[in-house]
Amino acid sequence: MTWAVPLFALAGLFDGPLLSATLRIRADHAPSRLRPQVFTLGAGLKITAAARGSAVAGLSAGLSAGLPAPLVLLGIAVVQVAAAILYAVVRSPRTRGAAAVPEAFTP
Repeated sequence: MTWAVPLFALAGLFDGPLLSATLRIRADHAPSRLRPQVFTLGAGLKITAAARGSAVAGLSAGLSAGLPAPLVLLGIAVVQVAAAILYAVVRSPRTRGAAAVPEAFTP
């Protein structure tokens, strides 16, 4: 427990700037008339993702009771790497300008 508190604080040090940057980007790029909707939708998506992640972790805890912790951590790492690859594919120069911006979101 003594090592968990400093690690939790360290995680908070990295989460704070991430949240600040996310809110700043939303404020800078959302049209003023849609800003409340953008912030509400962003918060809803974050809460939904956290709830689903907790549900998956809870379900896998029951299934992985016999699995060693390093194998479970490897599974988490695989999901993180898959997310990074998906981001790289979605944000590639080839696809960056391909999606049309809906009329409602133009400033």
